[in-house]
Amino acid sequence: MRMRNKLWILGVLILMITTSCYDDKGNYSYQDPNSVLPLEIDGLPKDTSFMLFSEIELTPKISGIENEDDFQFTWYTYQLYASGFIPQRDTLATTKDLSFTMEYPAGNQYQLVFEAKEKKTGLAVQKKILMRVTSEYSKGWFILEDENGMTDMDFIQEDGTVQENLLTERLGERMKGEAVKLVYMNGRYTDEEVAEDGTVTVLESLQALHILTTQDMKTLNPGNLSVFKNFDEEFYNVPSVAAPQNMDASGGDMVLINAGRLHSLYGMSSNVGKFGVGKTGPGELASDMLFHAYAYTYVMLFSRETKSFVMGGSSSESDKVEEFLPEDGGKVGESTSNMDKDLICMLQRTWASSVTKGWALMKGINDPEKFYLADIAFNGQSYPFVDFDEISSERGICHADVYGAHQNNSIYFAKGNVLSYYQKNASDRESLEELFYEFPVGETIAFIQQTELLKKNEESGEEESDFSNLIVLTNSASGWKLYSCPLEGDGLSPTLVPNKQPVVIAAGKGYARFALPMQ
Repeated sequence: MRMRNKLWILGVLILMITTSCYDDKGNYSYQDPNSVLPLEIDGLPKDTSFMLFSEIELTPKISGIENEDDFQFTWYTYQLYASGFIPQRDTLATTKDLSFTMEYPAGNQYQLVFEAKEKKTGLAVQKKILMRVTSEYSKGWFILEDENGMTDMDFIQEDGTVQENLLTERLGERMKGEAVKLVYMNGRYTDEEVAEDGTVTVLESLQALHILTTQDMKTLNPGNLSVFKNFDEEFYNVPSVAAPQNMDASGGDMVLINAGRLHSLYGMSSNVGKFGVGKTGPGELASDMLFHAYAYTYVMLFSRETKSFVMGGSSSESDKVEEFLPEDGGKVGESTSNMDKDLICMLQRTWASSVTKGWALMKGINDPEKFYLADIAFNGQSYPFVDFDEISSERGICHADVYGAHQNNSIYFAKGNVLSYYQKNASDRESLEELFYEFPVGETIAFIQQTELLKKNEESGEEESDFSNLIVLTNSASGWKLYSCPLEGDGLSPTLVPNKQPVVIAAGKGYARFALPMQ
């Protein structure tokens, strides 16, 4: 058959199909789904929370069924708000009533689905429940404290009760070294599970609690405080010296400073939660860093050896810590490299998606009576200084022991039991330095942080961010105290709410150095 004839026949067929569609009057009758399968499922909550390891019993009430044997029942779940992987359906039961032990990781949310399907027709009716998994550590405060060079961890429950020495209680021993930091990851952590027969299973989208001391590091399951990794298991190539100084994480990305070197993990790569080899770069790094987590994760650091601000990334493709690009015509006029200044502290004050803002307080090397404050906007390798001022050596901020950043333009600093703030204005002469609060005599301030907590909106009932909380840890001969200091202007001002005093949330034993809210 010639090609022309084939095309003619094809055209006729298309015309017939088109004409049929055009002449279709659309006289269809649609039935209400409820009339096809008139079932109603009651007796189940719309949303609920279950405690980890608790026994769950759910009994639905179904109206409209004459014979239950004509139906197939299924209970299944899938994780909500998963990132970095496709949630998998997990079937819990194929019975009308549900009975199971809650073993999903605490902190996650799941869609729990009950389905009644008619075997003859395949038609089904579902009931969905928003399910949250909690643990005894889901709401409260972790406190990292040490005594005689050994670190332990306490937990403050919502009613103020303190569970002491959790590491000793759950793991049988304290960690070597003084307390440094706690880092919580609400998902995107990966670990390996090794069975008795040697089979290795990769577990994804886990919550994790990282504990750093001056001589050790552990990663725990925050739901039950079981160990994911000890120090030697945190790295593909274990460092010769265990000296964790700082760590931060966002999503699955993690950065760690250990013994003056930067280690990183790129969360979008296939991994088992282990850090790579320490990045090469310009000398030993200070412990402070600014963390920028957006499309790509960067950290701003300071090299003790070269007296230079430097930048590192979390990507495994970059194995170096690099200097910043030179300033090109900026107004600040201060180089980031080979400075005649040393770093006192570097403080992060925002977590904005495009630019991370922070402060760097510095001291002259040749003239130790000269002090400087750098205003920083950091988003990668570009020049980071917005302003660079010399400040008077008579300022209390120059001689403090502990620092913490307010989210706007102020810096908290403490000496002994006295907490003050420095409000940065156009110049040091125009800036303010004021007393915030004097804590009881005999107490020494060890930790200051403006903390984001969740507060329920009285009108909508929804939880929303609340920055009006300044958290302060003090230590004395009798132990530690955790204070909450209500800030004026919903946290926009660095001052106490008028006529209000700091409130003691809880107290415990040991020397506390870090507080982490769980909510």
